[in-house]
Amino acid sequence: WEALEAKENETGLLTIGAYNAKSATVTKSDVLVNVLFTVKEDAAGGGEIWLSNTTDDVAEAELINARFNAATDDVRRLGSVPSSYALEQNYPNPFNMDTEIIYELPEADYVTVTIYNSLGHEIRTLVSRNHEAGSYAVRWDGRNNSGFDITSGIYIVRLKTNRFTDSKKMLLVK
Repeated sequence: WEALEAKENETGLLTIGAYNAKSATVTKSDVLVNVLFTVKEDAAGGGEIWLSNTTDDVAEAELINARFNAATDDVRRLGSVPSSYALEQNYPNPFNMDTEIIYELPEADYVTVTIYNSLGHEIRTLVSRNHEAGSYAVRWDGRNNSGFDITSGIYIVRLKTNRFTDSKKMLLVK
């Protein structure tokens, strides 16, 4: 397969055009394209993933093992404005299904909250956006950026802003 075009229009729709250079038959097990994306900060809550095909030579299209996760919708603002930056220990810890991560910002800042495995490989980005000053909580469901469950083990949560960075260990037990 060779791609003709992949672009995002003003409504956020991703259009991918492709053709089969060898005119081979496409089967359900063939992967035409993998698309990884994050939801923009200003995206409305909820959403859809769907496939559209306007040609007659493909009779069927399936979306396999797909999940739609708008991580920014999972962030809750808590109480008043704190006096300093902080990353609290996740609760519960150890955890099985999911855990809550609380962080505090004394001023508006760009925030990333990222989960890493014990080897330092990125597992999931939970938050990547601007925040006003305040206390915030975000839940992690033990899934990676692709939406798949991860194995038991020690993981690191890292809060990074323009002026502050901190990390905590978490234990996932399944």
